[in-house]
Amino acid sequence: MTTEEIIKRYQQRSGYRLADYAEVALPIYSINVQALTMAHRRLPPIEEFVLRCLSMNICSAAELSHFLGLEEQVIKSALAGLAQTDSIALTAPRGKQTWTLTSKGKATLETAEMVVPEERTIPIHFDALTRKPTLYRFQRPLKHRELEDEGLIEIEQIPPQRPQLLT
Repeated sequence: MTTEEIIKRYQQRSGYRLADYAEVALPIYSINVQALTMAHRRLPPIEEFVLRCLSMNICSAAELSHFLGLEEQVIKSALAGLAQTDSIALTAPRGKQTWTLTSKGKATLETAEMVVPEERTIPIHFDALTRKPTLYRFQRPLKHRELEDEGLIEIEQIPPQRPQLLT
């Protein structure tokens, strides 16, 4: 915004007169939060077809390998991944080990999506004046020592305390 635009915008307030203006810096803190989120991901094709085969009672790694035309090592890798997400379980009815779909596996097969945990770092900006988290999408936060170089005046926070984690 140019100087003229700022003057035009703020000089028309009833009962007030714009005497002067200056660019200032608001005190904000950036807090990085480590969060464990649940991500929805498209089911990879091999895992999808392994789940489809399991729903048709093709239950062993050898049978799956023969039916899908893939190497048994590829099938075992897919089975291990599906077992880690609790989509399938190894059972032993009548003394023979077979893979079966769990309720989560049935839901995964219906949506063709996997819900997997994902660790993310999320930056949160904390406004020191209002003492609340705020969203500063378009402004680049400056470090305290950069304010002088930019010629900005920092608005002081009262009381001058940094945000603290509650334990």
